[in-house]
Amino acid sequence: VAWALSERSLMLGLAGKVEEALSSLDSALDADRLAPDAHLYENQAVCLWFAGRLEEALGAVEKAAVRRPMCGSLRRAWAAAVGARLHAEVGMRGRAGSAIELARVTYEGRELLVWSHWAAWTAGFLAWTEGNTGRACELMERAAAWLQRIGAPACEALVQVDIAQVAGEAGRTEFALAAADRLEEIAAAGGRLLPPLARLGRAWAALACGEPQAAARAADEAARKLSSAGYRFYQACALELQGRALEEVAGGKGIDALSAAAEAYEACGAAWRREGVLSRLGQLGSRGRRAAASRGVATLTGREQDVAALAAAGHTAREIGERLFISRRTVETHLARVYAKLGVRSKRELARRAEEFSLTRPAT
Repeated sequence: VAWALSERSLMLGLAGKVEEALSSLDSALDADRLAPDAHLYENQAVCLWFAGRLEEALGAVEKAAVRRPMCGSLRRAWAAAVGARLHAEVGMRGRAGSAIELARVTYEGRELLVWSHWAAWTAGFLAWTEGNTGRACELMERAAAWLQRIGAPACEALVQVDIAQVAGEAGRTEFALAAADRLEEIAAAGGRLLPPLARLGRAWAALACGEPQAAARAADEAARKLSSAGYRFYQACALELQGRALEEVAGGKGIDALSAAAEAYEACGAAWRREGVLSRLGQLGSRGRRAAASRGVATLTGREQDVAALAAAGHTAREIGERLFISRRTVETHLARVYAKLGVRSKRELARRAEEFSLTRPAT
């Protein structure tokens, strides 16, 4: 019963009914509360990701790992690939690399239903985060081709959306258009998720083709539909794309849309994407820099503000820890979050922009 409810939840999530999916997962956990199967938590992680609850999704992956070892199992290595994607999204790239390596070794030369495609797809996503768009497209297209071959279009749509974005950003117009066309073919099946994903793909292709107005319209339509369906992660992606498109046709509106995207990514816990949006805002003149700074500082916790201020003043992690009575590792964790929220990459940049961020040293 628990397994059936869990599988039903993933189907609901892919069909555009994410709230029903999460409710079905609660029922699955109730049905098997004494010893939940790891697969329940894996499906829960995916649905929580759709809903824009990335930290909770990572927690579900960790619960799955406790239940069953991932290494060596063609079925269970899927959780490692899911975890790698989530770790990358929240800005923990080191852990993402370790997780995807586990999945890669397990799936090397072997395939299993829809699960094995996550390794190639996520490896492509990680290549994208490192700036290797060619490798990213290659791996993602491999995953999409496999899913199309076995007849799993709903899963394929998730991959094609990433291909459209990677290709669109890289100016690879042909690939972006092909991904958009394929998404529209898949979306003909209907549902609440596939059509807005197709609009998102078409928006990336339009932007790559130098049609920002068309891109902005398609992204706005996707954002509204994804919001009403509860897919907050993809809604945030649509807001970012809308902002990028509006930069080229109405600069001020572009800044507003990008600010909204940064806020949406923050709510999701998508630190890596949020950092990219803040960096982009910082390149849009004084108004953009002010928007980035205010958006970043507003999200810092009290402890993060204390750590940031001391770091900007030149104190080492050990000195900050002694001052605030926390461990050096905790200081480094806080700093990593501060960098992501403020869109900076080093202590030196943090110090240089301390006045912009209104950082003041704690009284302790």
